[in-house]
Amino acid sequence: MAKPSSRQELIDYCLRQLGEPVLEINVDDDQIDDLVDDAIQYFQERHFDGVERMYLKHKISQSDIDGARSNVVSSTGVKSDTFNPQSSGVLNISASNITIPNHGLITGSPVYYSFGAGSTSIGIATTALAGVGTTSFLGISTDSVLLYAIADNRNQIRLAASSGDASSGVAVTFTGSTGIGSTHFIATKSEFTEARNYIDIPDHIIGINGIFKFDDNTITQNMFSISYQIFLNDVYNFSSIEMLTYSMTKEYLETIQFLVSPDKKVRYNKRGNRLYLDLDWQGVSADEYIVIDCFRVLDPAENEKVYNDSFLKKYLTALIKKQWGANMSKYTGVKLPGGVELNGRQIYEDAIRELAEIQQRMTYDYELPPLDMIG
Repeated sequence: MAKPSSRQELIDYCLRQLGEPVLEINVDDDQIDDLVDDAIQYFQERHFDGVERMYLKHKISQSDIDGARSNVVSSTGVKSDTFNPQSSGVLNISASNITIPNHGLITGSPVYYSFGAGSTSIGIATTALAGVGTTSFLGISTDSVLLYAIADNRNQIRLAASSGDASSGVAVTFTGSTGIGSTHFIATKSEFTEARNYIDIPDHIIGINGIFKFDDNTITQNMFSISYQIFLNDVYNFSSIEMLTYSMTKEYLETIQFLVSPDKKVRYNKRGNRLYLDLDWQGVSADEYIVIDCFRVLDPAENEKVYNDSFLKKYLTALIKKQWGANMSKYTGVKLPGGVELNGRQIYEDAIRELAEIQQRMTYDYELPPLDMIG
């Protein structure tokens, strides 16, 4: 059938284009199914006829608001400086400080002291440390111990048992034991938080242009607005107002509206299926609606004319031809009955060239061009 209206009819059409049933197309059914899925995905993601513009409505729930107003730790960054207390000038017992070039710390910064396997802790005067208790060692086993930095200068720090001690300049006192081993660490941790300010998007949505505003700006959008009053009182009679003046007034009002109520910022990535709404969630109430301006892929199961698209038919035929050539290239030199010899390598190379031409035509003829940035 020259006008396929189903998945199987499209497969049969492409196989006939390659010579079936005169020739046996040596491609497995599972391979063909994979190629059909690949071709439809390429068609939906790149071809302007593979999507349709939609306006989807979403009702804001209280769970959406609660998630957007709360912060959770998304990742933790660790910076670790290694020092050797056995080295001359690194550990100053009398001053109870440690030399770490360009440490980047400020007084009160939380730091974590630890030492590597085979090493032992630096000795200190008996002190109560958080998470450890009263001890005469700066560290315990190979676990990290929370301390607080006192920055003497850019290259030297002292260590305090609490943030209050650090602010007061009260440092832990080192004793004569410098510990064993050359691998001792002073590490800092940085936590990065993010709000759950997103809504989950259905998988069939492939792109989002933006959302319609939550609120109605009184400058231009209702029956009491300036814009409405101009139309009501003046524009019905073109002789009563100069169009240039009206146009300049409209641009001025639009500028005010942009400053007072700018467009809501959104972020979206198809592979994550999350629409991030970067707005002030403190002013959002449950049961409000947003309208999402988006593009939805055409499902061939519901839109059977997709199977008859000229680009899709040519593209799938070339994909099957490429797979056929790849399969046959493993049997170079094998002759068919009658002395005919299939050149799998030639079939494969021809398919590669055809695919390149088809994909180039997609770029030039079928893709929507990107918006130009002017200004």
